[in-house]
Amino acid sequence: ELNQQERVREVEAARQKLRAEYEAKLQDAQNEQERLAAEDTAAREARERAQQESVAALQQQIQGIEQQRVQQESHTQLVSDQIQANASASAERAIASGKYEGKVLEVLKGLRRGGDLTGISLWSCGLGDDGIRGIAAAMPNCPQLQTVD
Repeated sequence: ELNQQERVREVEAARQKLRAEYEAKLQDAQNEQERLAAEDTAAREARERAQQESVAALQQQIQGIEQQRVQQESHTQLVSDQIQANASASAERAIASGKYEGKVLEVLKGLRRGGDLTGISLWSCGLGDDGIRGIAAAMPNCPQLQTVD
């Protein structure tokens, strides 16, 4: 009987030892699961932050490009307006001088009759680039002039 009681105590001690090992391993597994979940959450949040930062950087680049485009368009319009003003002034000076009046009037009369206009016709008046542009600027509704550049 003593032997049997000792045997029962050994079995009970072994059972408690196994139970303690099981609970320790279970606790380790739960801790590992919580750690992995925390790492997953941190990684997901880091990806989301990186994506938001990337989107913000792209939006800034787009805004910068749009500002450059607007500035370039504004500059182009300013230069175009200046060229047109210079050309008009040049044409007015050339016509006012009387030197080219006959030839310019001849070309303009031809245009009124629906005649064809070529760069050579205007060049033959001796006005040059600015003068040609000035005449074109003075007659914006004349399609023949608008094709001459």
